[in-house]
Amino acid sequence: MTLSGKDRIVRLLGKATPGQRVMLGILTDEQIIALEGNDSDQGTVFPWLGPVSAEDPRVATALRSLVALGLVTPSTEDGGSPIPHDDIADILITRRGTRMLFLVERELAETKRWSYSYLYEGAVLEEQISDDGFHSFAVLAIDDFGSNLADMLAPLEATEVETMLEPRRYATAEEFIAATPDMPEIADSVAVSQVTMLNAATDKAKASAVYVSPSGVFIFRMLDGMYTLSQAKRNDLVELVYAMVDDTINP
Repeated sequence: MTLSGKDRIVRLLGKATPGQRVMLGILTDEQIIALEGNDSDQGTVFPWLGPVSAEDPRVATALRSLVALGLVTPSTEDGGSPIPHDDIADILITRRGTRMLFLVERELAETKRWSYSYLYEGAVLEEQISDDGFHSFAVLAIDDFGSNLADMLAPLEATEVETMLEPRRYATAEEFIAATPDMPEIADSVAVSQVTMLNAATDKAKASAVYVSPSGVFIFRMLDGMYTLSQAKRNDLVELVYAMVDDTINP
């Protein structure tokens, strides 16, 4: 029986289990480009392979390996697209089936990591990307989405501080940038995450940044009409995630 795209999305999201991050599988840069091309609406990064065409020999080799492993059936038509088997097809269709996308780009001294969360009612498909081009897919309940991202944004111990610094407010982003060299909590950061929520249905976007430094975790965002830098505990990171989602849904 041939399933519709909607049925495939329902089937994949139905695997979400409260309190768990259910792993679905791993694909590489070249495997995704072989199946989807490299011009997806999500703007997914391909950090290991970079911008290449589907005719690149590495992409062709990846497709051959998927066929050999029984994960993809080659098209019988000239120029036709390969046909991924159920588990991969469910991932790819769910990946491109929503208009709500939550992105995190986390940068450390020598590595980068990305998280693309495809939001649906009740559940989320998450794609985590390492800088060596592995795309790890998992599904989780929407109620676990915020805490899952909080774990990525900052280690728990970094948020466990006794003394919280007062928030600092700036009229412009440029004013904040000019002040950062004299702010050890920013200048000494060991990890910086750029956080973005995009909602194509409402044409809204929200952005913030999370800094992890020896003195704690700090959120930089627009708050009450001012650019604000505030120290964060773990619950603040969870609340940040849901607030950014709500801000792109509500008028």
